[in-house]
Amino acid sequence: MAEQVLVRFALEQPDRFEWLITDKKGKPTGAVSRGGAHQLADACRKRQAILLLQSADVLLTRARLPVRNAAAIAKALPYALEDQLAEDVEALHFVRGPQDAQGSMAVAVIQRQRLARYLEVLTQIGVRPVRIYPAALALPWADDSWSVLVEDGQALVRTGLFQGVGLEADNLLPFLDCLLESQEGRPPLKLWSFGDAQVGMEQLAVAGYEVEQISTPSAPLELLASDFSDIGALDLMQGVGDRRDVSLSAARTWRAALAILVLALMIQMGGMGYGHWLLQQQEAVLDRQVKTLFRDTFPQVKRVVNARVQADQQLAELRGRYGGGGDAFLSLLFISGEELKRDDSLQLTGMNFKGSVLQLMLTGKDLSQFEELKQRLEQRKDRRLEVKILSALSRDEGVDARIQIKEQAS
Repeated sequence: MAEQVLVRFALEQPDRFEWLITDKKGKPTGAVSRGGAHQLADACRKRQAILLLQSADVLLTRARLPVRNAAAIAKALPYALEDQLAEDVEALHFVRGPQDAQGSMAVAVIQRQRLARYLEVLTQIGVRPVRIYPAALALPWADDSWSVLVEDGQALVRTGLFQGVGLEADNLLPFLDCLLESQEGRPPLKLWSFGDAQVGMEQLAVAGYEVEQISTPSAPLELLASDFSDIGALDLMQGVGDRRDVSLSAARTWRAALAILVLALMIQMGGMGYGHWLLQQQEAVLDRQVKTLFRDTFPQVKRVVNARVQADQQLAELRGRYGGGGDAFLSLLFISGEELKRDDSLQLTGMNFKGSVLQLMLTGKDLSQFEELKQRLEQRKDRRLEVKILSALSRDEGVDARIQIKEQAS
């Protein structure tokens, strides 16, 4: 087998990459490299590329189905997990692991559009990964312990063969405590720390965890290097080549066919008829966007009948519960809206609110816009805010970013 190149997008630098060349058993043949697209393309020439995705982009969960037929499982699986998901199952890509005697199986879920964007960035420089895995599942793991990697404010946790998660390091302790509420005893933790680690052995030990801080290799990617034989079933590339909405070449064919169809409609229906049709399409798109935004904002509402009416009801309930706008969600939402109005090219595509922390999913023209938004929010005189740019991904049409906003502790 040819040498492999383990690749990941650099944290907080969407136009930069980190990679490590390994042999077929995952043993590094050199040091970790960092650079831009052209350097990565050179490293991947005549080698197989394996992409590690940030685990925050991938949901790792389990499902139980009474059926064994592969086709039946593929149809039923999305709806078996629907209650755990904030998005329409049609917008998600599902990969399942082996099914045990009770019908239970590990499942990885990622947005199809997000996966397609990652693949498009690599395809444009001539890199086509043969396999894609969530980074948490690349951590070393043993039955009797959990593995934790802390790196520059981010944490990866592997709790089982197919279980793991990515989160901010300052949320690690609350996450572990919440995860262990229903369990007796606490498993030992194996800890690796890199860079500006915000959670260390002492903090975990004080919280009651038995921690083994392991000698750190020179770079996280060396720790994540593996032969991946134990997690091969959760390769996110499964089914990608067969899905029209994820496959890049098929997407280009579809766009060409759509252009021909639009032209035919214009000729057939005339200017007025086409204008009416276009308005209907725009209304349908806006309706879908409203529903998506509603699900992201109010994930506890499982059935969306009329998003606008239901949103008014939810907001009325929040006002009644917290009294006249004192709620952190409404306050942060209002402040964010004020700042977003100052830049028409910044578009809100989604949001999430949990634990007094508001996350905004935005699209813009370039990275500088998000830095300017961060500065404006931090410089507000009416609120002391802590703002972080969690991720930013460049693409041809602009930049997608996630921004976290919360009030500073007094």
